[in-house]
Amino acid sequence: MELFRDEEWSGYLIESCHPLGLPSIVFTYPARYLEIDVPQHLRVPSILVSNRLDDVIIWSDDNFMVSITEHPIILDGQCKLSPSELALVCRWVSINQVVLMVHYEGGTDTCDLYDDLKPLVVLNR
Repeated sequence: MELFRDEEWSGYLIESCHPLGLPSIVFTYPARYLEIDVPQHLRVPSILVSNRLDDVIIWSDDNFMVSITEHPIILDGQCKLSPSELALVCRWVSINQVVLMVHYEGGTDTCDLYDDLKPLVVLNR
């Protein structure tokens, strides 16, 4: 996994998603960064998921917001992933819910987040 910090926004993106088993790029961020330019109704525990694997820009039309909950839902944006790809992202959020919430609440830094994230194991049948 590689970590990139967006200096303009200070969000973190998880590049090289194959170690996590994800079909997409995911942005994580502590809650304090949501006060910058996110509407009040979207200031909830969440991650951003990219619809693209190239030329990814945070807060673009090619991203959508997913809740950090046991049963994740799309909060905002348009998901262009296939239903099976979205199901993988939601399953990954669900199994990493506690770790993602601790990071969202500011309880861990991003390096600790990386150490604690569980990859999504995809079984080929």
